[in-house]
Formats: sequence, C-alpha cells, structure tokens
Amino acid sequence: MKKETTNITIRLDKDLKNQATKLFDSLGIGLSEAIRVFLIKCISEQRIPFRISRSSKKNDLYNMLLSYINDDNITLDELYELRNMLNESITTKSKRR
Repeated sequence: MKKETTNITIRLDKDLKNQATKLFDSLGIGLSEAIRVFLIKCISEQRIPFRISRSSKKNDLYNMLLSYINDDNITLDELYELRNMLNESITTKSKRR
C-alpha cells in the first residue's frame, strides 16, 4: 500500500535553488529527494544533523567541546581543529601576560 504524500512550498533565492539542484543532480537525486532525506535524518536523530551557530571562534570552540563531552560523533578533523583552537587560545593568553 502506497503512503499518502503531500506537497510543501518553500521560497528560495533563485541562485541557491540552481546551485542546490546542480549539486543534487550530480549526486543522482533531485532537490525534492534531497529535502526528503534531510527531513528523515532530522527525525531519526531528533535534531538538525549539523551544527548551526553564529560564527565566532569562542562559539565554535564551545560547540566542539560540547560535542566532545556528549560524544556527538565528533570527527577527527574537528578534534584537530579543536586542538589548534585551544593552542591558539593558550598562545594568545600567554602573550597578554
């Protein structure tokens, strides 16, 4: 038995839509399928599957530390970035003294 579907309408900047369509076409899926996959991932994880934050080094450092503490599947690249940010922070503080 086929599930009942519904339509949604969203407004996007034309360039954003074109870029996204081009990307997803290159991946072999349409824009609608990409959005559907995103929604399924959000529901399965009960969160947005990536960090959304204001861009600031202090905020980035805080979010990475939280991810590490919560074991939120932090990547090796993020750990390296965290190490570099901590080293930079320590170096900056020692220069002030």
